Amino acid sequence: MPGKPAADIIVILQELPHERFTRKKHDLYIKQTITLVEALAGCEFMVTHLDGRNIVIRSKPGDIIKPGQELCVLNEGFPVYKQPFDKGRLIVTFDVAFPTTLSSDQVQQVLQTIPAIKQSSVSVNPQDEIEECSLADVDPEELKKEQQQRHHDHAFADEDDDEDMPQGAGQGCRVG
Repeated sequence: MPGKPAADIIVILQELPHERFTRKKHDLYIKQTITLVEALAGCEFMVTHLDGRNIVIRSKPGDIIKPGQELCVLNEGFPVYKQPFDKGRLIVTFDVAFPTTLSSDQVQQVLQTIPAIKQSSVSVNPQDEIEECSLADVDPEELKKEQQQRHHDHAFADEDDDEDMPQGAGQGCRVG
């Protein structure tokens, strides 16, 4: 103000959370869900950037994207301090949505399309006694209760009872 001594101006910026982007220094992070077909054959999706621009992001054909994999787009992050022409990266973390089931026709198509997949890689000697086991869904809440119960039971069990038993014995499927 005129007639007053000069003073510093203090500006405090508060960064608010964004529904799609997360910032770490100069880099921006987003999560993108793609289908299994897109993960194997290539994907393309559009992102509306913070400045309102729509950018199309494409994977390279032939590159397989794994669940949790991070890939980046250069120069689509935040400007670097005191270097306005340099920008950070836009880092995309991929989630791959797998199908829940496949019909027998679809299984055959996958096996014909991707011949490297083998039906069974287990070599079985016909003279061995084999017990076949199937996989089933796990209820996380039920599993947690079972683990807590085992921990509770184990805390009160005599430690000598478990010395000769291999870890995990008595649980799950028996392997030939």
